[in-house]
Amino acid sequence: MTSPFFRFSLALILSVVLSVSALAAPTKEQQAEVSAISTLLTRAGNLYKQGKNAEAGEAIKEAQAKIEKLAEGGDAQVVKALE
Repeated sequence: MTSPFFRFSLALILSVVLSVSALAAPTKEQQAEVSAISTLLTRAGNLYKQGKNAEAGEAIKEAQAKIEKLAEGGDAQVVKALE
């Protein structure tokens, strides 16, 4: 009973997070952000399973903002991984 849009969004964000951690050599700060994003995505999934769709959406938005912040950092490897 999961929305196709939610599943797609979650898969897209997760793939970006995994790309960042696999392809780039992140700094400790970037590693902390990737960890925070992973935690937010797990939280969003759990909230969604509990039927708390609005809260899950907010967690997704927060994760997306963190991903965008990583991209703004200008690190060529991180930006390339986020593309």
